[in-house]
Amino acid sequence: MRLTKTKIAAVSFGLALALQASVPFLMPSTSAATLTKASVRLNRLATAQATTWELDFKPATSGATSLSVDFSSAWTTNSGLVNATQAIGACNDSPDTTLPGSPTASGSGSTITVSSITALSNATTYCEAFTTANSVTTPTAGAYQFVVTIGSDSSNVATTIVGAGLDQVNVTASVNPSFSMTLAGPSGQTDALGALSTGSVSTSQSPFITANISTNAANGYNLWGLDGNTTPGLFSTNANYTIKSNCSGTTGSNSTLSPGTEGFNLGATVASGGGTGAGTPSVTGVFTGGSLGKGGGLCHTAYQVISTSTGTANGDVVTMKNNAAISGLTKPGTDYSDLETFVGAGLF
Repeated sequence: MRLTKTKIAAVSFGLALALQASVPFLMPSTSAATLTKASVRLNRLATAQATTWELDFKPATSGATSLSVDFSSAWTTNSGLVNATQAIGACNDSPDTTLPGSPTASGSGSTITVSSITALSNATTYCEAFTTANSVTTPTAGAYQFVVTIGSDSSNVATTIVGAGLDQVNVTASVNPSFSMTLAGPSGQTDALGALSTGSVSTSQSPFITANISTNAANGYNLWGLDGNTTPGLFSTNANYTIKSNCSGTTGSNSTLSPGTEGFNLGATVASGGGTGAGTPSVTGVFTGGSLGKGGGLCHTAYQVISTSTGTANGDVVTMKNNAAISGLTKPGTDYSDLETFVGAGLF
């Protein structure tokens, strides 16, 4: 079959039209991208909870100025709610960037929309907190999917709503009452005053008598003292003589001893172990020390409070010094002694 030039031209023209018509189908098409990152964190996952929440995302493309989160019809048809009133702000538990511009949010149906955003960058991860106390109310227990849309890009995210109270753990504990006290003299349990002289007041040597006290008692503690001799003071069996403490009956009094004037007393100071919430320790007036010879007399028939605290203590240190002075009439003896007893208790 022979083709004329006219027929060849007609066929060529038809092929050209067909090719032209197929070009749109051969060109690549554009479509919405999936967000690089998207997360919706509800601040309660139990059913029927009015809650705040956070949106964390990274755009796939730059330039978007709109944002919405659709909690889905399944959310609202299963007793979930989206509040029309929405307050938003920066996430206080995320280093990610808050939305640029002057964004505002509102809810309608199952969707929360954020407007007045300036162009977002695909190089930035954003976080926005939806802070209205009842921004959303969780539906009945089950699995739910949301659609997060940023400009023309979007992603599906998922969460699970659990039964009432099943998103929380009740932590319980107990603290037992405690009180501890350690007591030591300058040399173990001994306080050796040495040879007494009319020319000076003798006193306990460093590190003195110390009571280290710790307690969690809310009302603090007391430290008491008792003289072991029937006639309070330093007693010599050989001389059958007592260098008396300044005690009258069951009550001592504070005084400062002088060289050459016979007497025996106990002076105290206290230092707080410190710590937040600790009480304030103090020495009672009778036993206030702090200078040579100053103190009060321990009694034999009743314990007296030496130191006290208004609250808990963590290593309070009560420092006590025995003071003794003699006159020219004090009988000699190498066996003068006194057995002092110190006890403490927490005021629970």
